[in-house]
Amino acid sequence: MLASIIRSLASGEVSDIFGRFRRAAIVYALAAVAAVCGVGFLVAAGFVLAVHRFGAVAAATGFGIGFIVIAILLVGIYAAVEAGAKARRRKKARKAELSGVLGAAALAALPSLLRSRLGVLEVLAPFAAIAAYEVYKENRPRRPTPPAEED
Repeated sequence: MLASIIRSLASGEVSDIFGRFRRAAIVYALAAVAAVCGVGFLVAAGFVLAVHRFGAVAAATGFGIGFIVIAILLVGIYAAVEAGAKARRRKKARKAELSGVLGAAALAALPSLLRSRLGVLEVLAPFAAIAAYEVYKENRPRRPTPPAEED
């Protein structure tokens, strides 16, 4: 891995990658600014239409309530998504903690298991079972695949 990084540095690929990234970031930033301006003009056009149809006070009140509702929805959706992500992170942390405890328990039990011959067999039995299963999978008879039907 280190050799590939050194080769990339030597050949100049890294500077090409950073150049492409910088150009893409500039293009996306300009596109975002243009999109925000477009949305702003559409909102302004909707406001002008509402002013002509309902009057200035009613249009301003309606737009204000609409944006407050949008803000509440965004915060609610973010809170729900973040709660799910937090639960997934907690579950992953519990799993990592459990595997750490199990690994420590196995390492603590290993010396006592290795003292006796039966203990050595108990340690090696799962590896022998895995090897036997792999040999079985490799040597089992294969079912012939059915020929493809022609139209």
